[in-house]
Amino acid sequence: MNDIFKAVIGGIALFTRFPVKTDKEGFHALAENIFVFPLIGVLIGFLVGMFSTFISQITLLEGIYPLAVIFFLYILTGLIHIDGLADLFDGLMAHGNIDAMKDTNIGIGALFSLIFYLLALYVSIENIIGLNLVVIFIFAEILAKISMVNLASLGRSIHEGMGSLFIDRISYRDIFLSYLFILPFLYLWGVKTLIYIAPVILADLVILLICNKNFGGINGDVLGAGNEIGRLLVLMVIGCIPF
Repeated sequence: MNDIFKAVIGGIALFTRFPVKTDKEGFHALAENIFVFPLIGVLIGFLVGMFSTFISQITLLEGIYPLAVIFFLYILTGLIHIDGLADLFDGLMAHGNIDAMKDTNIGIGALFSLIFYLLALYVSIENIIGLNLVVIFIFAEILAKISMVNLASLGRSIHEGMGSLFIDRISYRDIFLSYLFILPFLYLWGVKTLIYIAPVILADLVILLICNKNFGGINGDVLGAGNEIGRLLVLMVIGCIPF
């Protein structure tokens, strides 16, 4: 039980900007208990959902509501995952050059992916105004973290780093327990829940195919990209097919 608590603290330190103290032991506990990823997603989704619900009631912010939500999201979580998305596209534009993913300079692939992603996120958030935002954002963040679990469980690590810590240690227990977080939504929405989940799983498989072909595997940047793409897909589909 103590290891799980350390894993949660490690997850909060890694996935949010909360000033919690952890150490290598905390990150190793997180790597041994990856099923807590969706639990951190619940925390993030709840806070983003509460913020979204509050500002959606402020008439003066009506025109910039999605922008305010996006700003709050990345103030809360930091840019670690969206940086992974940018690095992934830089690597793909360099035809599988892993060094391009590590380059601190922003390439055209990164620039295009960030612009497209943020515009799509803006439109997706705009489309869910009027729905139960707390529930939606909790679900979206759970699926974003499950996307990382999927990629870690099916992918192979291409080099040592933070990503390999999770990719090399994930177990069937982590996968099973992660998906249990979806059960309350199956009760709420029934079969429609599967419609919201399917694009995320499909996207994970496509990401794996592309990364295996271009890089020979995945790394932490790919896990971060999966988090961002998973969140976006959930918000897009719910906006198009409300529950």
